[in-house]
Amino acid sequence: MKQNLKSNFTLVYGNKNQQSIVFFEELEGFENMYINRFVFINILSRERLDAALNIGRINNKKAKRIRQVD
Repeated sequence: MKQNLKSNFTLVYGNKNQQSIVFFEELEGFENMYINRFVFINILSRERLDAALNIGRINNKKAKRIRQVD
């Protein structure tokens, strides 16, 4: 992303809960550094969140919905 200023990247990352997210701070840092170019989407299988899209497991149906939103 440093070399290609036109590139965009969306990371859909599945975890059990907020505490189990590996590299959380680093990924949020990338999201803040590359605003509108790097999107970090957390899908948590064992934690309730406000957005239904971010709850459960990553499957084909959820991936299609994420692509529509992104």
